[in-house]
Amino acid sequence: MLGNEVASLSLPITFLADYAAGRPHGDEWHMMTSKPFVLLKRDAAPPPCAQASVLCPYLQSYTKKLVKDKGMTAEDASAICTDLRTIRMSSGRCGHGVSVYVAFWGYGDVKCRNTFLRGLRYALRPRIVLASHKKDAVHDPTAPRGTYFEGVVFFQPNVVSIEDLEVLFERFHMSVGATDLDTYMSEAMVTCLARVLDGEYLYGNWGSQQNTFYRDHYNKIKKNREDRESRQNVFNITGMHTSNSNMLSLFHGSQNMHIELQQTHMQLQVVLAMAQEDEAIIADALAISTSLEGTPGAILRDSMNALLDGNARMRAHMRLVIHSTRPPPYAVLVSTVIDLT
Repeated sequence: MLGNEVASLSLPITFLADYAAGRPHGDEWHMMTSKPFVLLKRDAAPPPCAQASVLCPYLQSYTKKLVKDKGMTAEDASAICTDLRTIRMSSGRCGHGVSVYVAFWGYGDVKCRNTFLRGLRYALRPRIVLASHKKDAVHDPTAPRGTYFEGVVFFQPNVVSIEDLEVLFERFHMSVGATDLDTYMSEAMVTCLARVLDGEYLYGNWGSQQNTFYRDHYNKIKKNREDRESRQNVFNITGMHTSNSNMLSLFHGSQNMHIELQQTHMQLQVVLAMAQEDEAIIADALAISTSLEGTPGAILRDSMNALLDGNARMRAHMRLVIHSTRPPPYAVLVSTVIDLT
């Protein structure tokens, strides 16, 4: 009597086979969730070959979507779904932690890309999947959206190799490639994430609450890398490391240069005033030379005219220099010269 009751409460073999094949919505599952906990005992399970040829409702719908959206034949779509189901049976749900980080890229419109990513998400059950489209002209904000997309996916180990994943990608006929990012939050991974997040029409669960740790870690590493690149750029230009003392030294040096420029500007104005006085003296000498007749008078007048022309050219050049070397308004006064010695 007791043995019959235990047998009646044990899970049917068909239910276990359906659940392993990725079909959690069969009749037995329905009876377990919406009816009293009464399971029917069955004598024998159907042959494995019959179970292997049956797809779950999701994959049946996905097969129709591949045929409709991507124009595949029913055989090609069924082959893709079979591969997706095989990978899903090994993926689990992050049972061993995430340690495989893959970047991928391909060509296709947004609708085809989303169809491809839904299949990838079903098979791998990844912790993170993220993709976006990139413009053909990256630096032109008005450029139309292209068909090139990039993405990343994080999933647990021992599910599928990169080679087998590339074979699956080839079945979609979207020129999809993949590469292993190797180390978590490496330079390659941070760069890849930055490129994807900078794209358009994002798809994925990057903004979900469960991925807060990854987002915070990425933002921290990205900020540190930007700060490091900024400090290196300052060193390449100035030859000085970014520090308080070096910044003060640059500031005082700039202020002293402004002071020297102001002093030079004032000296040029003095020289210009002297040139104007010389012009007046030469003009008076030219007026006196008009009283001389003959060859000596002509030679003297020619010399005076040449001096006047040279003086005019010099004054014009000095005015140009004074105008172009005018000190900035924030230059300190000459009386507050800073001595760094």
